[in-house]
Order: sequence, then structure tokens, then C-alpha cells
Amino acid sequence: MRADARRNRERILDVARRLLADKGADVQIDDIARTAGVGVGTFYRHFPTKDALIGELLVRKFRDRAEQIDRFREIEDPWEAFTAFVHDSAEKMAADAAEQNMWWAVTPEAMEYALGDRNALFERVRQLVARGHEAGVLREDFEASDFPTIMCGLGANMQAARQHAEVLGDERHDWRRLLEYVLDGVRAR
Repeated sequence: MRADARRNRERILDVARRLLADKGADVQIDDIARTAGVGVGTFYRHFPTKDALIGELLVRKFRDRAEQIDRFREIEDPWEAFTAFVHDSAEKMAADAAEQNMWWAVTPEAMEYALGDRNALFERVRQLVARGHEAGVLREDFEASDFPTIMCGLGANMQAARQHAEVLGDERHDWRRLLEYVLDGVRAR
């Protein structure tokens, strides 16, 4: 890919993340292209559909998390390794409104685009969970497939907290408290 084409692609992705953070799933391709300073045709040369764009954002997220989870698997204590990964994932999502909103824009087609990277991350999460089971620190009925549910719940709580703070000046919604309740619930007794 030529240097100018790479720059355009990165600019489209950066703008898409910003607009997803601001507008959520309702963001329009025309708005992304205009804000990125490219024509709609240039957008479509890089991303034939909005699903392809969301898929690429998912790929980047899954790859980042897969790289990060390897750091946590090096922690000796299985419970600490698991909770460190969950806390880190939640902190990253809390700092990134685009990541919170991205899930509302995901379609089966977008997920299909990112499936290989999603599966690679899922396998690493599965290994982390298996390690927790072997050590007896995670409930036996907790599965790696429960992790996305936890993250979606936290993301929804983060959005609600942001809306309550902006609209009502109410800052009682603290996703960190919710996360501690969840972690307490998945810990083996």
C-alpha cells in the first residue's frame, strides 16, 4: 500500500473511533469520510462496507488484548493473573468511549471479518480460565465465553455512568464497584 493510502486508511480509522465515541452506532460513512478529509470513494476503497470498518476496529482491539493477556499469564498466582487481566481490560474500555460504543455497531458481518483474531484472543482467555479452574480459584461453571458478557455489562454501566454524570450531574454509577461484585461472584469459595 502506498504511503498516502496508508495515511488515508489510518485517518479513516482514527476518525471512525472518534465518531463512534461521540455518536455511537449511528455514525454515518459520509460523516466519517468528510471528517477524515477523504472522499466517500476513498473510504470504500479501504472499507467496502461499514461492517468492514467495524471489523477492522475489532481486529485491532482483539490483537491488542491478545498481546496484553500474555503479560498476565506470566503472573504466578492464577487469581491475580485473571483479575489483573479483567481489571486491565475494564480500565482500557473505560478510557475509550469508542470501544464501549463499538459493540452496539457490531453485526454478524463485522464479527466475521474479525473472527480469526477473536478466536485467537478467546483461546488465550480460555487458557487463563483453565488455569484458574486447575488452581481452584475460579468457579467451575465460569467459562471463557462468560468474559464478553462481563465486559458488555461493564461497558453498558460505563455508558450509563457517563450519561448520568453529563445529564444529571450524578456520579454514583461506579463501574469499578460493579466489577468487584462480578469478580467476587466468579471466585471459587
